[in-house]
Amino acid sequence: MKIWLRVTGAVFLLLVVLCQPAGALPASAQAQSRIVINRLDASKFPTIHVEADVLQADGSFIPGLTPDDLKVLENGILRPVDEVHETPNAVDFFVAVNGGPIMANRLSGKTNFQLIKDALLGWVSEAESIGKGDSVTLVTNAGVKASHLKAPGEWTTAFNALSPELIEAVPSLSSLTKALEQAIGAPAGAGMKQTILYITPLLSSAQGKAMDSLAEQAAGAGIRVNIWLMAPASAKQPEAEKAIQSLADRTGGQVFRLTGREALPPIETYLQPLRRQYEIIYRSRAAKSGSQVIALEAQSERVQARSPEESVQIEVAAPNVMFVDPPESVALEWRETESGRSVLSPAEIPLKVHVEFPDSHPRNLVSGRLLVDETVVNEKNDPALTEIAWPVTGLKASGTYNLQVTIKDELGLTSRTVILPVEVQVPTPPAANWLAAISSMRLALAVGAILLVAAGAVFMQYRLKKAREAVRRKPASARVDSRPLERPGTVRTLGESQTLPLPAAEARDRTGWLIPHERGDSLSTQPSIRLGEAVLSLGSSPIRAQVIISSPSVDGLHARIIRKPDGSYWLEDANSVSGTWVNGTPVSNLGTALHPGDVIRIGKVSYRFELRG
Repeated sequence: MKIWLRVTGAVFLLLVVLCQPAGALPASAQAQSRIVINRLDASKFPTIHVEADVLQADGSFIPGLTPDDLKVLENGILRPVDEVHETPNAVDFFVAVNGGPIMANRLSGKTNFQLIKDALLGWVSEAESIGKGDSVTLVTNAGVKASHLKAPGEWTTAFNALSPELIEAVPSLSSLTKALEQAIGAPAGAGMKQTILYITPLLSSAQGKAMDSLAEQAAGAGIRVNIWLMAPASAKQPEAEKAIQSLADRTGGQVFRLTGREALPPIETYLQPLRRQYEIIYRSRAAKSGSQVIALEAQSERVQARSPEESVQIEVAAPNVMFVDPPESVALEWRETESGRSVLSPAEIPLKVHVEFPDSHPRNLVSGRLLVDETVVNEKNDPALTEIAWPVTGLKASGTYNLQVTIKDELGLTSRTVILPVEVQVPTPPAANWLAAISSMRLALAVGAILLVAAGAVFMQYRLKKAREAVRRKPASARVDSRPLERPGTVRTLGESQTLPLPAAEARDRTGWLIPHERGDSLSTQPSIRLGEAVLSLGSSPIRAQVIISSPSVDGLHARIIRKPDGSYWLEDANSVSGTWVNGTPVSNLGTALHPGDVIRIGKVSYRFELRG
């Protein structure tokens, strides 16, 4: 029976472990560590600085964390951490002295009062050498004696001002209460951690019970309370001692019992754990203004915890981009290279741009594009775009070109310049350069045609020469024959009603036409188009197209119609936005053959293809 129970228990435990969700932490592990965000700094947005403590359950600092151990949860989305630094931190230090007759006790040559005063003054020199910029507040039974003192000389003056009159004071909770009020009211500096050194004799049972509410306030505000309890070893007040120990335990502090025989612990041992914190730097992706909710998460072998959420206000706006001193016109010229080839000069026109951030948060750009007549001609991935080039070597004709620059920043926000019209003068290519303007294939065809014509001419000249020589070699009697030519066969006489048969009519050249179709837009304004050229470009731009189709749906250069040597026609799309269609089927830039009766749609303008001749 016992064996069966042990086996059943083991199986049950195994099932519990296996069924635990991935990443879930046991309650004990979750309670072992915690993260507290001390400060959020978004002044350098999109870079955000987070100051935080990563602490064990006892309040001790967990060192050695790396960017891989930490993640930032921004508006519910995990962001990677770029940098992690352990940085020193100043402490907002409160000394609360609860005087009483026991301060006059003398067991080691000095009274308790003198031992305490010496310890405080000794700490001043140590803190001055550390130089962290601490703040000191001194409170006694009589009230606040000094508040948020920053200079070590001021601390010395305040501690020296402690009077033996404290020996005559009646023990109470007033000094602790006022110190808590000062601490909870406002820290001396942003991100400074606060701690109270409470120096007190044993309290009455009633005062011990009242201390519970003070402990709750201190714990809720994250203020650590360390206690020097002035009490002989023989003094026994269980209720008061329990209340004092509870105050220290609930706030992460310690209790030291001062009997007068032992040396007081160095005050810096209480402050040192509070002087360390993490500075975490990450790149925000917040793209909307308002409150950004941020939490810090740690996942490593030593710590697995998530901080409470904190918020920071950030104003975000899209950037502005504009041209700087743009050209109104550009005159190109032909320049001969070392190889003897003529090229347009300059090869590109530099365009200066300025990017500004109305939200006063400069940030990186991820792309910048130059559009000419709504076509992207250049793209740069410069984080700080100041100039972009317009390549002009491919321009074929003079005219007005419309320029625009678009940008996108690292937050995904976009902007564009106003459209800039630029007049460009493109000179006629030099005559010596005509061969360079012909493609290699066309050049080969041209050379072949020239050679073929030349060979034909030579052959015909040769035949004519041979014929003339043959005539000269014939005798004179053979050259002239006065006899009528007799032909074999029957001679047919045509009647009046008969005519000589005509030779077969040669095939006429049939030319293609685009006839406006009733399904097109602006039908009444679109004329018929005669397709008489070998290559005919269609579009809305008078610069880029040979045939102008006035419609917002038609690109500057929309399509091409090619007439092949056999008289057939071929339609190609020129990478248009709204597309080119034949009988409802889209046409690519590879093209398709046209047949009489086909319905062609260019953008939203429709035509019917016909052959006439």
